[in-house]
Parts: sequence; C-alpha cells; structure tokens
Amino acid sequence: MQTLTELATVAEADDTGEKITGTVVSTGGWTNLTTTRINTSDNSYATCPTGDPCNGNPGVLSTFGFGIPSGATIDGIEVISETGCDNAGNNCSTNVTYINALSWDGGASWTSNKTVAFSLRADADRTLGGPADTWGRAWSDSELSNANFRARVSFSNTASTRHGRLDFLRVRVTYTAGGGGATTFAPWQFSDF
Repeated sequence: MQTLTELATVAEADDTGEKITGTVVSTGGWTNLTTTRINTSDNSYATCPTGDPCNGNPGVLSTFGFGIPSGATIDGIEVISETGCDNAGNNCSTNVTYINALSWDGGASWTSNKTVAFSLRADADRTLGGPADTWGRAWSDSELSNANFRARVSFSNTASTRHGRLDFLRVRVTYTAGGGGATTFAPWQFSDF
C-alpha cells in the first residue's frame, strides 16, 4: 500500500475583535454622546432624553480602526451595545427600541435599520447583526476604512419619562482573508493490486 499526502489550502474566517469608536461625528439628539461615555462599561451613560429627540436625529460614530486585510471577503458585522432604559428610576412601562444602521461611504448612504426592543432598566449587551450578517449588502474591505465606515445609533419611543441609555458600544467584523487561510493536510491512500 502506498500513501499519498495532498496539501490543501482552506479559507477560514477571522474577525477584528471588538473595536470601539475613535470619533463621534454627530451627537444628534443625544446627551453626552462622547467617546469617554461609550467606550467603556462604566455606567457613565450617553442618554437619549425624554420626548423622543433621537428618533430621526441619530448619533453618528466613526474611526473604528478595523485593520481588515486588502482583498478580504466581509462575512458579517456585529454591533454590540450595552444599553438600558430608565423610567424615573424604574423599568420602562413599554418597550423602547434601540436602532443601528451602517454606512460604507462616509454617511452618504446607509443600510436599513436593525432594531431591538426592550423595557428593562438594567444594562445588557444587545447585539445587532452577526458573524454571517452583512446588513443586506456586499462590503469591500475599503468600505470598512476609517474614512468610509460609520455607525448610526438611536432610540425611539422615549416619550413621557422614559429615556434610552448607551453605556458601551463595540463593533466586530468577521472576514475571510483573500488568498485562503489555514493549511490542512488530507491523506489519500492507494492500494497496489
């Protein structure tokens, strides 16, 4: 019996890790939407005040420093946000909706909004998108550069005494590097008769 070992290259997905914003491009209707407030989990909040001022007037963030290799295929984008809702120190009586959209051209165009609704006062990570979710479009590596990529953040239904809170926002991009990834070995056996 002879054994032949064949070398194969198989592309494997990688990710950027969770990246924080370097720049608040626009605060929109938010109060205290700063990198100091939203880049750490420290209960120091950016808030969307009562009266729904953020709906239709979102904050815009940029400069995430993804460092994606040239020629990579973008497999998915996740926005992980530690958020809560406050109703005069209590849970919200009805849901507030946290909203995200992404831009690939410096904010001229946006994906459709992704949303998650909740009514709990306690902060929790809420994830929009995922490792295999491209937000309804094909992305190039250059569209995720600091010059082009933007994340839009908003809340809606913050009427009366309710307001939305954002404590910590991160973005992770999953990608497959161009030209393949890990090397694997596949043994093939042939029998001599």
